[in-house]
Amino acid sequence: ATSEAVEMLRLMVPATPSLLFEHFDEKSLNFKKGLKATLDAVNKAKVHILVSGNAKRNGGAATAQNWHIVHSLKSRGFEVSVEGEFEPRIEGVANYHRNFGTDPLPTGFQYDAVLRQSWPPDLSAPPLQTCYTGCRVAQILAFEYGALPEEWVKQILKDSDEVWGPSMYSARVLIDSGIPPSRVRTVSRGLDCEELDIWEQRLGGASPLPGSAELKGEESKENEVLFVFS
Repeated sequence: ATSEAVEMLRLMVPATPSLLFEHFDEKSLNFKKGLKATLDAVNKAKVHILVSGNAKRNGGAATAQNWHIVHSLKSRGFEVSVEGEFEPRIEGVANYHRNFGTDPLPTGFQYDAVLRQSWPPDLSAPPLQTCYTGCRVAQILAFEYGALPEEWVKQILKDSDEVWGPSMYSARVLIDSGIPPSRVRTVSRGLDCEELDIWEQRLGGASPLPGSAELKGEESKENEVLFVFS
């Protein structure tokens, strides 16, 4: 699932618009160092992505997915920044906190794509000082309460390039709410369970079910759980 998100971000940003903007001379309507030199610079440049939303390795489904996306992006050579709570930190990944008065988002048209996932969702247009013309915006949005509010749909159509549902049902809700199918994708909520190690850290290696065989030392059918998620 993390690989799906990375590949979709790569497709959203075929070239780095921030770098093209940097090399373009608005007065002469030409590239400052010529087209070939500019294209060479684009081919060598790293795509810079802002992940907006809390990213916690051992957090809930959305926050944990954000962290793993950041980790995967960084390991594959992307420049990555996180806007929100970020635990544990990853070397080389900048972290900014909105409305906290410290570490404000830097100015400059440096982001090539913004990936958002939070609840409630932030559907507003990214500020121009961080996401200028050419910057692409994707939103991971799980909504399981029927059709999206009409105001949400209007904001998404105006300020987001794509919306990703974590399940086929979520994607269908998005489409049925009025978002064009061409702008809807499905990214499953899968995580790397070996990397999470959530139960080893929280329960010292014990099973998450208090009545399970691992805790009792014998077989037990006291806790039988059926969990279905479409």
